[in-house]
This record gives sequence, C-alpha cells and structure tokens, in this order.
Amino acid sequence: MPIHVNDLLLMSNSKTTIQGVKTELASHFKLHDQGPVKSILGMKIEHNCMACTIAISQPGCIKSILNQFSMTECNPTQTPMEENQKLSMQMSPDNPEKQKEMKAYPYQELIGKLLYLAIATRPDIVYVIGVLC
Repeated sequence: MPIHVNDLLLMSNSKTTIQGVKTELASHFKLHDQGPVKSILGMKIEHNCMACTIAISQPGCIKSILNQFSMTECNPTQTPMEENQKLSMQMSPDNPEKQKEMKAYPYQELIGKLLYLAIATRPDIVYVIGVLC
C-alpha cells in the first residue's frame, strides 16, 4: 500500500537523535532530505545559527487576509489598540438598514482568521483579538 507524505519536520536539541530517526525512517521508506526548513504549513521559518534564534511568520496568510478584507492600504502600527478601550456595537434589531449594512462585513470570518494568526505566529495581537471577540 503506497503512502505519500509531503512534509515532515524533525526537531531536536540533538543532531545525533535527528540522524538516528532519519536513518530508521530511511530503512523503511524512500526519503528526500531538503535540508534546513524554510517553510512548513504556510509558515515562514527563519533561523539564525549565530544568534541561536528562530523566527516564525505567516506573511502569505496576512497578505491574503488584508486582500480579502480590502485592507492592503492600511497603516501598520506597533500597538493596534490602547488598553482598556471600550468598544460599542451600534446595531439595534429595529434598524434593518444598519443590519443590512453590517451583513456586508463578515466579522466572524475575520475574527476566526485573526485568531488563527494569534495562536500560530502572532501572540502580539492576542489582546486585541480577545477584545474584539
């Protein structure tokens, strides 16, 4: 029974352990080692061996969200929201015009996409997403 696995990422503090796993897998399967990871599951991986750092980002996902919600011309900021800011919803059930206008904005979809970003690679936006939820 043939099996195809597109990506497999091995991580360890020990190069010996990684090599042992690769050797064991290679004894059972045909492998192609592509070297140090640059991306996986839509995440961009950058590692600096000299500084012993790893940075994970999702520029493609962020660009897609900005395009989908017509925000490509927005201005980035370090702090997207002030602390303790109060938000209000100006939509009342007896105002059909306001309801129709708000249906044009897929708010839940946007929040879901931003939650994914916050969990995966953007902990800096967790507070804002929590307030918007």
